[in-house]
Amino acid sequence: MPVEITWDKVREMVSAGAQLVEVLPPREYGEEHLPGAISIPLKQLTPETVARLDQEQPVIVYCWDYQCDLSPRAAWRLESLGFKKVYDYAGGKADWLANGFETEGEKASEPRAGGLAHRDVLTCRLRDGAEEVAAQMRLEDQEVAIVVHGDNVVMGRVHIDQLDSNDEGPVELVMESGPSTFRPNVPLAEMLGYMDKRNMESALITTNDGLLAGIFYRSDVEALLGGRVETREPGEGEGSVNRKALWVIGPDWRLSAADVPGDNCRCRRVCALTCLGF
Repeated sequence: MPVEITWDKVREMVSAGAQLVEVLPPREYGEEHLPGAISIPLKQLTPETVARLDQEQPVIVYCWDYQCDLSPRAAWRLESLGFKKVYDYAGGKADWLANGFETEGEKASEPRAGGLAHRDVLTCRLRDGAEEVAAQMRLEDQEVAIVVHGDNVVMGRVHIDQLDSNDEGPVELVMESGPSTFRPNVPLAEMLGYMDKRNMESALITTNDGLLAGIFYRSDVEALLGGRVETREPGEGEGSVNRKALWVIGPDWRLSAADVPGDNCRCRRVCALTCLGF
């Protein structure tokens, strides 16, 4: 019977030569798929279409996520067609993306939060002394430390001023518990829109297992674009879009997403905005 596996096993088996098959519709495969995967949609899974696969080698099938039943059905169909080593990556493409792994396809190059996240994050443990953590933060010139547990699972966040006002006892007594986190695959436009609405300057990036992947700083995107990024309704004469749009506010220029010429960039700034998916 087919065996359900997780992303780590997928990576291990593919490196060893396992065949990887996406069973979602062709359009979804074209947009983005796991590296090296081929497309055989469930509706097209027949003796003829699977002839390209080697029945003597392991075959891994995947669809979108745990809620999608295409991959388990495809795995059983392959077994009925004579395949003996069939595996179902139940987490699917959503799980792969949420872990920030590389992909292929039309959307694979779109910039996402994980790509700009800082990995050199100061961390501490729940039982670490507040005074010692504060000293380390000053030594590394950091205002924030991320409190982790186990294999770097995010437990909380602590600011230097919190430690200064209460430097006795462990960090867990003064930390901000359960801070909001975001997956590495969140598009930049969506990330910035969320942060602008809540007046956030930084955000924690974690995998879907809660493991710390880094910190995303709004200022990094603004430095790249050369101006302040904000989301708001366009004003009079600033475009005809009837939804909130991302704007880059520079020293002497203003440009909305609605006005960006997709195939006719006029300057480096416009091209940067287009390439960032705005």
